[in-house]
This record gives sequence, structure tokens and C-alpha cells, in this order.
Amino acid sequence: MRGWLPSRSTNTKFWPVERWAEVIRALRGARPDAAILLMGVPREFALNAQIIRTAAVPGLHNVADDLPIRILLPLVERATSLVSVDTGPAHAAAALGCPTVALFWNIRSAAVQARGSHDARHRTRRRD
Repeated sequence: MRGWLPSRSTNTKFWPVERWAEVIRALRGARPDAAILLMGVPREFALNAQIIRTAAVPGLHNVADDLPIRILLPLVERATSLVSVDTGPAHAAAALGCPTVALFWNIRSAAVQARGSHDARHRTRRRD
């Protein structure tokens, strides 16, 4: 199971729909049997639906309409990976040992990177 947290919480954390779709298509090609969950809060359900339509690959599940923290945490703990913008759940996933790719914008990412008990799997990369 792979997790995705696109989030549209602020303009500084938004990543374009087509970019999310590209990454999802690449993952689907590499892992054709993986369940891919698009997570978020209820107001992000429409964003996830748009990403699913744009990606146009099978096996995508939009769970943003029913994802309280008591369900989210066990999901990310079981996930084989998580791709997210800088969100609380990305930090929680890292703390629970889920390999995490967190996208940061215009900040010192090392100061806020997701850290967990398995820090070797959580690295910060900066693209200047």
C-alpha cells in the first residue's frame, strides 16, 4: 500500500495536479499491484478525484472523505511509503517508520524535515 497526501492547505504547499499524476503513473508502472491511497481531509476529496482522473491508472483509492486520525495513523504505519507535501501526517508517518517523501518549498527543509525512528530512510534533498 502506498500513501499520497496532495494537500491544498496553502499555496506554498500546493503541487500541481499533473505532477502528482506523473508520479502516480510512474509508481503504478513500477508497482502494478500496489494499492495507492490518496489521503487528506474532506475538503481535499475533490482535489484527489481530479488527480485520479488525470493519472488515469487503475487501483487508486480516494480516502480523503473518511480519514480521521485514528484511521490515518494505522494506515501510514502499514504503508510501504508515503509521498506528501509538508503536512502533519507526513511527520507522523516518518515517526511511525514509514519511508516518506515530503515536498518542501522555499524553506530550510533540514529544519522541518520529517524525522522518525528510522532516520536512515528519511533524507532531505534540496533542489536549488
